[in-house]
Amino acid sequence: MAKGDSGVVAAQPPQAMTTEEYQKVNFNDFKKGEEAAAEANKALASISNKEFSSATDLAKEWDLAVRPVSDKYGVEIASKIFLKDDKHFMFGAAYSDGNTVRVNSAIAPDVSRVNYREHGYIHTHPWNESFSGDDISWLKFRDHPMDERAYVTLPNGQIYEGRLGGPNGHQRRIY
Repeated sequence: MAKGDSGVVAAQPPQAMTTEEYQKVNFNDFKKGEEAAAEANKALASISNKEFSSATDLAKEWDLAVRPVSDKYGVEIASKIFLKDDKHFMFGAAYSDGNTVRVNSAIAPDVSRVNYREHGYIHTHPWNESFSGDDISWLKFRDHPMDERAYVTLPNGQIYEGRLGGPNGHQRRIY
């Protein structure tokens, strides 16, 4: 996959979907996204100020709270991840554009955590496939302010981490 003239990478369907199936579900339903994000933030409220000692621990707890909401609405939901002193992790508010096959980090709430820097983001997939073509593009052609990490949680409970670099980013299952 290569960047087009505009510098935007074309969205790619998950491997489990044909291009035709993907085109049927690749649209934004902002009302559904707002509802899903609001419900996800309510589910995250009890751990929203918790510091985690690892991104894996953060991802597990974030997924326990957000997964039921993502499954209910059938959309991707995401949050920024922040890091302090290379050992303390926190997440930001959940967001969603109501899309089934991607979530746009440009709509992430513009918030920061005092003494933390942006480390990356975490998001759900409504299907059991790790990183999509859009995720890999984010890892390969980063033109955003976040650090080089992405995390994806799947309905089967698996969690994957991806890092900037390589032909498909560096991906590994962390849970």
